[in-house]
Amino acid sequence: MLYSRASFKRRSRSWGIYCSLSSRHKAEWPCIRCGACANVCPARLQPQELLIAARARDFAALDALGLMECIECGCCDVVCPSHIPLTEIFRRAKTAYRAHVRNVELSAESEQRHLRREERRRAEAEQTKQLQEQLKGGIEAAVERARRRRERGGDTD
Repeated sequence: MLYSRASFKRRSRSWGIYCSLSSRHKAEWPCIRCGACANVCPARLQPQELLIAARARDFAALDALGLMECIECGCCDVVCPSHIPLTEIFRRAKTAYRAHVRNVELSAESEQRHLRREERRRAEAEQTKQLQEQLKGGIEAAVERARRRRERGGDTD
């Protein structure tokens, strides 16, 4: 299969080769599941499965399939007969996955803060209840003493 302008350049952050096609003018077709992308993947991933999970935003499947292990070399883009920009889709999926993981972490932290707050409120309410009972007992004792004094004072008159 001939491509009009395939360029190979070294990526600044990795030692791999980045293969890019200037096939922006080519229409993207549905994946025919030919497996060509899986055959050329240096990380031995299943790009066609990653594509399905990425489009569905199935983060559990993306994690299980090893999305973060993708080195974004672009080899799958070069061999894809359907002209699917897999590398770009995977880049976006990685960004969404990282955001999802961060949201899950923040949610867990928030849940822990909420549980600690509720526990603290329960402890404060229990402490307040005990103080009120102590005060109530003291007030009842004072009222009883006043009643006795009044009764004794009434007897002497």
